[in-house]
This record gives sequence, structure tokens and C-alpha cells, in this order.
Amino acid sequence: MLDMFFSPKSLAVIGASKDETKVGHIALRNIVKGGFKGKIYPINPKESEILGLKCYPSVKNVRAEIDLGVVVVPAKFVLDVVKECAEKKLKGLIIISAGFKETGKDGADVEKEMGRIAREAGMRIIGPNCLGLMDTKSKLNASFVGELPPKGNVAFMSQSGALCSAVLDWSYSAHVGFSKFISVGNKVDIADPDLLNALEEDPETEVVMMYAEDILSERRFLQAAESLAKKKPLIALKSGCSPSGMKAISSHTGSLAGDDVAYTLAFKQTGGLRCKTIEHLFIMANAFSKQPVIQGKRVAIVTNAGGPGVMTTDAIEERGLELAKLSEETQAALKSFLPAAANTHNPVDVLGDALPDRYGFAIEKVIADPNVDALIVILTPQAMTDIAGTARLVGEKTKGCGKPVLCCWMGDRDVRPAFEILSSYDLPNFPYPEHAVYALQKMVSFNKIHHEPVKNWIIPKDRSAHRHQESAAIIRQAQSEGRTSLNEFEARSIVKAYGVPVARHRMARTVDEAVHAAEMIGFPVALKIVSPDVLHKFDVGGVKISIKDEAGVRAGYEGILSSIREKVPHARIDGILVDSMVKGQRREIILGMKRNPQFGPMLMFGLGGIFVEVLKDVAFRLVPLTRDYALNMIEEIKSFKILQGVRGELPYDINSIADALIGLSDLVIDFPEIHELDVNPFMVRPEGWGAAGVDVKMLIE
Repeated sequence: MLDMFFSPKSLAVIGASKDETKVGHIALRNIVKGGFKGKIYPINPKESEILGLKCYPSVKNVRAEIDLGVVVVPAKFVLDVVKECAEKKLKGLIIISAGFKETGKDGADVEKEMGRIAREAGMRIIGPNCLGLMDTKSKLNASFVGELPPKGNVAFMSQSGALCSAVLDWSYSAHVGFSKFISVGNKVDIADPDLLNALEEDPETEVVMMYAEDILSERRFLQAAESLAKKKPLIALKSGCSPSGMKAISSHTGSLAGDDVAYTLAFKQTGGLRCKTIEHLFIMANAFSKQPVIQGKRVAIVTNAGGPGVMTTDAIEERGLELAKLSEETQAALKSFLPAAANTHNPVDVLGDALPDRYGFAIEKVIADPNVDALIVILTPQAMTDIAGTARLVGEKTKGCGKPVLCCWMGDRDVRPAFEILSSYDLPNFPYPEHAVYALQKMVSFNKIHHEPVKNWIIPKDRSAHRHQESAAIIRQAQSEGRTSLNEFEARSIVKAYGVPVARHRMARTVDEAVHAAEMIGFPVALKIVSPDVLHKFDVGGVKISIKDEAGVRAGYEGILSSIREKVPHARIDGILVDSMVKGQRREIILGMKRNPQFGPMLMFGLGGIFVEVLKDVAFRLVPLTRDYALNMIEEIKSFKILQGVRGELPYDINSIADALIGLSDLVIDFPEIHELDVNPFMVRPEGWGAAGVDVKMLIE
């Protein structure tokens, strides 16, 4: 798909230079020294040859076809170069040159123009403002970073050039090899989804690492990320999600649904493995690139020290894994060989004086146990420890076992001789056992995505044929009046049309109408102000609850109007909503939605009251929402056990909550005009008794 970048037959370095301090020289030198076998054409009108290669004034002067152009000229010349390359019919450009949208509006305008020219010519662009790319199979080093990394199965795509350099340097000490290295830059054309699609089909790539500061073509990204994650681990480091960038918001959902939540969901729901530190990025890459993925979550430990074994056990439980229970046969075999003081239960302690043969026997028996899905081998350097010999024997005993084996040779100076040996057997080594446990936890997470069908993340821009006509009319009317919110009667009508049950209610515009409505609904009732200008009704005296008779209705009606006129004098008053009171066993729930500018609607679920206000115990999902996702979302909150019934309560109607979430998912897909929504409280009753929304807020564009 992007072969013109990774395996071109010919390329031109536009801006090649004899000056060894210039990027144009470094880029050309890297291509030559890297061993690229295709044709190389340096382009510089002032030179006849560079590094022994004939130089050309322009790509137009090269008679042969050119697949790829590497552009390293000053920013002011780039647009002319792009035009010449388009006329020459180059297939792709890597624009290393900087000075475009990162410098302001003028630079952004130039960048847009180069993108337009390339699109019209059918020419693809990586960059601008990037470090270039590397491909270890074709031995192409079209960058100004350094020499090609060791060949391997990891691809790395990064928006940060500096991080590219750091990852390359790390790869040597960690003995991790790379298939491809791509610095994406400003992404004027080729963006994250394009690269993910290409890497999914790349036979040289088995693990994908990415660093992103922003993600463009977000819905295409979700589709590409999930498709790739079905086959290969996608390890992502995302930065730049500070809450300081959030706009003012009006709903409970909006206050909890920041941009970082959206990015976390994007990776979680597609099967990507998000990490928040460079250290975790390296830990996962080291493990996934060298070992098979764990098929369960039962972990065994073999160690020569009790303390690290206990620490590893704690980490296993904290990360939701299981300490494997060794079979009786395995324990009997261990007892027959290990010293009497050794621990033959998991964690297996072979004692501090263990030589390689003792380690080897224990590992051979433990890894063959059908109750074990993964093994962590820990070594601490003690007086009798054969550090290198043990590493070699661990490699021999676990070779081809089909289960992940992660090592932890604790320390630094004394254990260094083992690092090369472990690497030669593709055994990842970590300085701390917690790192190994973290890697296994991420392997378990990766496994889950394989059991779920690929979703269609692309939301149609126009779904008018599916819109509920009454709901559309309500929203259009509000927009025509210049309103940015619906009154509660309108909002209830819309969510009800999408299958979200609401409490029985009637609209009243006079006190007599309110009395009649209360008698029709049945006491007790609640009264609420209906106004597009009053979102937080309780704060301004706009709600009266538990009204038991006609006198209460009359007093409550007048009291609400008086309070609103005093506290919100300019509010438009559409009437008073007469509401039934939900009786019997019930639990307050909050359902909501905030439309994220990158990824679209995010649904929220949580228990109401203190659980959302103080504890922030909520779960989010990007739409569209399947039933399985809705149920998983409900079960995700820490307080889920309350919904299962506690202290003699009956279990609550989980299916009613799931139905409501799915209805809201359909609603916010159909109406992109809705940018925030709260159903709070949503009163759920015991299983089979249903639920009802009691208060609905809806903000529109």
C-alpha cells in the first residue's frame, strides 16, 4: 500500500549537500551507508557530484522514473519542489523540511497547498517537519537520525523526532530489533490510519509501537487500530491530554469526560494498549517482540530469593492476574530434586545457593505444568550464583515451550554478563519483577480483543433517513429560536422516542392545569420549572418534590414561579412539569453523553449522588454501543455490586440500563447537533420492574 516509501526502486534527495553539517548531506549519507540497493539521485543545482553520485539540478533533469523524493530544502522552496515532483510523477515524498503549520497561519497555508497539489497528482506525502523513515528489510535509511537499527519485528511510528532518537538508542541495550521506523511529522497527507493499515499487512512487522501528540482522521483511526489489533499488538504512548485545554462545560457528564478519557477509550475499545510513560512503552515492546502472548492469566515464579518472589506475587494479584497452582505431579518432582529447605509451591524458591542445574530442573518442570500459562524467572546475584550459566540454561530449557517466559536478573553490574545471553534466546529481561508482571497483564488485555467482532467505527455524515421525525422537529425549532439547550419537556420527548423510559409527566401552563395533571398522574408528584434558560433547577428553587395534595400543588406552582422570577429574571418560562414520583426500592443512576471533538460521542454511566459527585465512579464508551459493550460498561464501575443487591435489596434491572444506553447511542449518532446530554437521575428499580429518567438535560449546537 505504501511500498513507494518502504521499498522504492529509486529515490531522489532534493537538497543534497556536500556540507557535512547540513541535513541534506546527512540524509544522503545515511541512505548510501545504510546499503540501499536502488538508484539514488542527489538533487542540487550547484553541484556536479556528491558522495560519488552524479548530481542533478532538478528532478526534471532525471530521465528515469523516480519513486520517492526526500525533501531537505529550506521551507521557502518546498512548495516549488512539491510542484516539480508532481509534474515528474513521483509516487511519494518524505518532507523533512520544517517551518510550516508549527510556525503559524502562513506556514499552515503553505502546508495546505502542498497537500492539495499532492492529492491532485496522486502523490503521497509523509511530513513535513519529520525526521524521515527507516526500513531494515530494504536497508533504506531516509532520515537524519543515525544508522539503521538492528533488524527485527517491531515497527515504530512517532510524532516526536526526539523520541525516535531515544527509542533507537534504547533498542541496542534492550536488544529489540525494528522492521520500520517512521517519523510522521505534521501529517499533511499520510496520517496514523494509513500507516496502521500498511503495518497490518506488513509481513516483517509483528508489533507496532506509536507515539502521538494528536490523532487525525479519528474515526478512520479507530477502524484501522481495531483491525490491526486483531492481529498484532498496538502499543501506544499518547501525550498532550492536559485538562487545562478543556472548554467550559455545563453538565455532569461534560465535567468528567475530558479529552484524555476519549483517547483512553479509543485505545481500550479498539484493543490498543495505551501506556502513559516511555518506560512502559519499552517494557511492552521488549516482551511482545520476543515472546508468545499469554493464553490465560496463571503465572508461575521461579526465584533464588524469597523476598522478590513475594513482591512478584503481590504484583500479580494487584494487576488482576492469578498465581498458578502447581499440580501435585509438579510439586512431587520438585521435592525429589530440590533441597528440603526449598519452597516447591508457587513461587518456587530454589534458594540462594542454586546453581544452573537446580534452576534448570525447576524451570523445566514448572513450564510444562498445564496449570501454568506464563513463567517469571528471577535471579539475584549471590556468592555462589553462576549468572551467565543460569541464563544459558534458562534459554535452553524454555526454548520453543509456547508460553511466555520473562526474566528478571536483578541488579546491574554483576548481572550484566547475562543480558546478551538472555537476548540470544529471545528472553526479555527486566530490572524489576513488577515490570514483567505489567507486561503479562498487557498480554492478557491484548488477548481479549480477539474474541470480539470488528465494529464499524465510521459514522455516516447523513443519517436523516433514520431520524425520528418528531425529535428532528423539536431540535430544528430550538435552533431556529437561537437556543443552545432544550427545555426538559422537549428533552424527555426525544430520549423517550429512542427507547429511554422516563417518569410519567404532564406539562402545565396554569396552576389549574398543574392540579389536573397531578390528579391524573396520582399523588405524590414533583413540580419542575420548564425553561431552556434554567439547567440546574434545584439551585434556583425550580423544583418541589413529594407533593401530596392539591394545596401542595398550588403552593408549589406559585413558589417555583416566584423563585425563578427573582433569581433568573430573564428566563423564558415554558411551563411547569408535573412529574410522578418513583416509589419503592430504587437506585439513582446517571446516564450521559459528551461529544468529543476528536472521536465523537462518549457515553457515560455511573451511580448517582455521592458516587458521581465525589467518587467519580463512572464508566465511558465511544459510540456505537453494542449490548455487550453496554453491559461491560455497567459492570466496570467499582460500585457495581450495589446494583446486584446488597443488605437485603433485590438485584436491580441491569437490562433496563443497558437498553437505555443503547438508545442514547442511537440518538447521538442520529443527531450530531446534540453535544451534551444528562439523564440524571435515571431511577432503576428491581429486576423486571424497569427504570425511568427523572431529569433530562440536553445541549445542542
